Amino acid sequence: MLEEVCLSSYLPGRLYYADSHLTQFEARVVEWLTWEGQPAVVLDRTAFYPTSGGHPSDRGILCDVPVVSVEVRETDGTVIHRQVAAWLECGLKVDQELP
Repeated sequence: MLEEVCLSSYLPGRLYYADSHLTQFEARVVEWLTWEGQPAVVLDRTAFYPTSGGHPSDRGILCDVPVVSVEVRETDGTVIHRQVAAWLECGLKVDQELP
């Protein structure tokens, strides 16, 4: 059974540092929010590289929901995954896929 935990200051594991070619893995939603007017989630770990230093963010899919942008929340370093739909809930286990 999934533990229903929402932590606004949770810093997800950044899997792209260990394996920049990783394209599929599982993670859990630990926070749901609205980011710049769009639905977004924070995951307990991610392979999606965020926008940084002129490098565009990765795009991909979380449980069939497109990720349109990945950014870092400057207040705590959390990786934010902006989406086009808002149905992923805290505690939900999600499959991630990058092209």
